[in-house]
Amino acid sequence: MPGDVLENRNLYEILGVDRNDPSGAVHEAFVKLVPKYPPNKDLDGFRALETAYHTLMDPRAREEYDNLMACGPDVAGLMNSAFNSMALGRFRRAELLFKKIVDETGGSSEALKLLGMAQAEQGHFHDSIQTLTTLIERFPNVPLYRIVLGNMLMARLESLEGEDAKAHAIKRAREQYEKAIELDAGNIAPYIEISRTYLREDDPVKAFEWIERSTGRKGRVAFGDFEALIFGYVVLAYQPDLKKLTEQANKIESSIPDDVEARAFASTQIVYASLGLLHDRKIEAARELVVLASKVSPNPKEFRTMLRAFSDAVNAESEWARFKSDPEIIVPIKDMAGSLFEYVILRPNVDRFENATREFFEKLDEIEIRDVVISLERMKKIYPYTWKINRDFWNHMLKLGHGFIGQTQTGKFRLVWILWVIIFLNILVLLSRITGCH
Repeated sequence: MPGDVLENRNLYEILGVDRNDPSGAVHEAFVKLVPKYPPNKDLDGFRALETAYHTLMDPRAREEYDNLMACGPDVAGLMNSAFNSMALGRFRRAELLFKKIVDETGGSSEALKLLGMAQAEQGHFHDSIQTLTTLIERFPNVPLYRIVLGNMLMARLESLEGEDAKAHAIKRAREQYEKAIELDAGNIAPYIEISRTYLREDDPVKAFEWIERSTGRKGRVAFGDFEALIFGYVVLAYQPDLKKLTEQANKIESSIPDDVEARAFASTQIVYASLGLLHDRKIEAARELVVLASKVSPNPKEFRTMLRAFSDAVNAESEWARFKSDPEIIVPIKDMAGSLFEYVILRPNVDRFENATREFFEKLDEIEIRDVVISLERMKKIYPYTWKINRDFWNHMLKLGHGFIGQTQTGKFRLVWILWVIIFLNILVLLSRITGCH
């Protein structure tokens, strides 16, 4: 089933709702479908659901989408092709198609929004922000469009030079989020995005203040506050206060109705948040989220493998500082271990993993295989948990190293090819172990 939402790009059909269904039905459909496309198994499917949900839940954005789809079968066909190109990672082709739709519709707002997103996917943030700024000038009263522009301003930060330029971009992003709140105070999303801006500035206290503004506005914590409560937990993970984390986890649990579909939805979203924390090596906090997910899930057994992997990761993390500073372990092995650490439990970070392996192989001519073997044997003996989380890979590598000690340069080249085979075999094993969660 994962992936099939990408075969149909009509937003209503993605969620299985009718064009005349109210926002309540859209929300119910989203809650029901998310567990079928968990982000640790089908990130593309999950994102497709999110895109459909956020567009159809914003009344003005929904109206603009309906207007676009009413432009006739030719425009609808172009939209389907453009969406499919986005799903396949063909962002340049998607950009060209969205530009054509903008021209043929006289500047459709929905097409402009998607054009800006396609430009951003290619790293063309200047073009993206320019497109989205034009969109806001034409359609200033659509909260979703302001949120998207704010998100692109934040996504551009890493490409900016100088703290002043970054501070200005963050200020502009906050202005867009605050305007979105003015337009729709009941929308939690801009509160969360403002919170992210403060977290980006290493100010978790201010970040949590914005989360608190968005929750309990009706005098009690409700399921409608769930997304903000989850992000509140993420924010608190950056403050060493176990009591507050526990209190936040209790709030999250109390907000979830005693309903199978709601609990399945909640457990999926909780796991998604845990993956982000793991990426930032907030492993204890991430593990507690997975514990919470298994507690609220109607099928807690599906989290057993993930919980075991988290336990191993927590133990490996306790060794990490010593491992990284150990002078008897060569740097390429340390780099490889770092990438594998993320890969074994995090949603696959393929770019980083491939970069580390490529760098390792490039340095192989400069490295004695004996040094590789010594490093691996020391890891196995002194850092057992770092070894354990990728045991199969390291065992294969060590066995090969022993076999090639003392051989000629030809032996090194042969080792490279064999290692590549091992890596891809291990990728398949890791995917079946972790992303399957069974």
